[in-house]
Amino acid sequence: MTTARLLLLLVLAPPAVYALYRLFVWWGSRVILRSFRRTPRRVRREFGYSGPEDFQLAYEPLAIETAPGITLHGFLFRTTAPRRGVLVHLHGIWDSCRPRLPLAARM
Repeated sequence: MTTARLLLLLVLAPPAVYALYRLFVWWGSRVILRSFRRTPRRVRREFGYSGPEDFQLAYEPLAIETAPGITLHGFLFRTTAPRRGVLVHLHGIWDSCRPRLPLAARM
């Protein structure tokens, strides 16, 4: 390798490597934190159901305000059986609790 090529490689390689690193960091954070969102329509297409009514579950809409402007939405299922505790099921970021409705139907 000639001296000119080696010098060119040493000058251009670090910015190119840094640009690739930044691209992967940017892309990775988007995939982890803002992956696809499971809307009721997407859940119906993927799983064949979209809500508790598809399992004939009696429920009440639930909204819990955790901080000013941040509200968690979900379903409150009540039972007629003797209480043995409370089960709280939360989902991940940008996900939906709807894919786990069969678990609620079993309980």
